[in-house]
Amino acid sequence: MIEIILGPMYSGKTTRLMDMVESSPGLVVDFSLGLLEKGTLKNHDGRTVECVTCHHLKHLEDIVLPLKVYINEAQFFPDLIEFIRAYESSLDIYLFGLDGDYLREPFGQLHLAISYCDTLVKLRGTCHRCSRPSSFSKRITLDTEQMLMDEKAYIPVCRKCYLMI
Repeated sequence: MIEIILGPMYSGKTTRLMDMVESSPGLVVDFSLGLLEKGTLKNHDGRTVECVTCHHLKHLEDIVLPLKVYINEAQFFPDLIEFIRAYESSLDIYLFGLDGDYLREPFGQLHLAISYCDTLVKLRGTCHRCSRPSSFSKRITLDTEQMLMDEKAYIPVCRKCYLMI
């Protein structure tokens, strides 16, 4: 089974991951620019869960995989589709990530994974400007790089506020 939970920044994706792991344990994977290593995933409320971090999912081949794998920031993994194809028959795979970049364009391979999934969930947060439900991440810096890792550079916004800013 493959489930995708996506949404803008600050919509509760990591908290949802932690809740799911708590009720049904498995391997938690988070993106990093380094090699495979143990780490800790932290949500915006300070809650933590143990994880492994890596830059490519192929590095997971070096460890014994449980029946469930929870992948945080799935949009950053360049080999996401390759991983899905290799393990979709033997693992339950849960993907968590952004549904688009700050320009509302597809981001990485996560949008391609939709055609492989059994379940798709779109989370919404709260608009930073007007408190309506947020659907988008708006960059509030002048940097134009797609993969800017500074969370302070983004705010969650509704459609109206996205178009006004």
